[in-house]
Amino acid sequence: MSSPPLLSVLTPAFNEEDYLAAMVTSLQHQSDSRWELLLVDDGSTDGTATEMERLASLDSRIRVVSTGRKWGKVAAFNQAFAASRGTHICHIGADDLVPPGSVATRLAATAAQDESVSFGKFVTMDSGGRPTSGPLPRGAVGSRSSAGMTLSRPLAERLFPIPEDLPAEDVWLGSGASALVAEPVHVAEVIYQYRIHSGNSNPRHKPFAEMNEKMFSRARAARALLDQDRFSLTPAARAELETRWEVAQLRHDGDIRGILLHPRLSWVEKLANLSMAHPLLWRVRQSFPQLLTGWRGR
Repeated sequence: MSSPPLLSVLTPAFNEEDYLAAMVTSLQHQSDSRWELLLVDDGSTDGTATEMERLASLDSRIRVVSTGRKWGKVAAFNQAFAASRGTHICHIGADDLVPPGSVATRLAATAAQDESVSFGKFVTMDSGGRPTSGPLPRGAVGSRSSAGMTLSRPLAERLFPIPEDLPAEDVWLGSGASALVAEPVHVAEVIYQYRIHSGNSNPRHKPFAEMNEKMFSRARAARALLDQDRFSLTPAARAELETRWEVAQLRHDGDIRGILLHPRLSWVEKLANLSMAHPLLWRVRQSFPQLLTGWRGR
């Protein structure tokens, strides 16, 4: 007899005292209450750890996995997953919010027994919670960011633990899931609200030099997936990862000509990568974020 669906929400956090309670409240207001929340304090220097313990004392669905130790982002994710018990796995940032139907949508869209994944949409908001975008990505596809995806446990067990020499989880989980699942489910609903503020780990809101180095470091996950020996990649999946790694190197080196002439990039991909390959183009992208964001389908 199969276990009843349960969504395990993995939430590592560093210095998110100001936002954590609001995220938890958004979970508690879900139309579907079948969730558990695994909190890992990643060595915060504010009151995040204390806030985690307070919130856990008020709701048995919340468990604090670790406080007081600086794990590093990926190692903290691995700790949260190791403590999880759900049939489905997702990530919600401690500074983000989830609309009332998010848990129900994630559980309904993702088959529990097979290696399956669903991708949903998100909207952005400012530090005060005011909306700053429509649903992203544009078009019919969902987001391959870690908060945009829901993994079945069988698939998650193939992808975890995430290699801890990587700086972030997104590319490993999103590209790994896409490589392993031939027919992912894309849902039209918005399943999370991404808060943009000064503490974001996402480098797309940083100055050019900082963004460039951090994006290149994150892109190493594509190389790591090509080199891993846990599972076999299809030729199509391998080609996509090879392209992603090639373009990451071109972008990091500021090779505009190489990006323009790359034979396996669509014009949307070329324009997106060009906008992150030169300080002036990056300034243009940052000046018009709502116009230029969300076209790549991930």
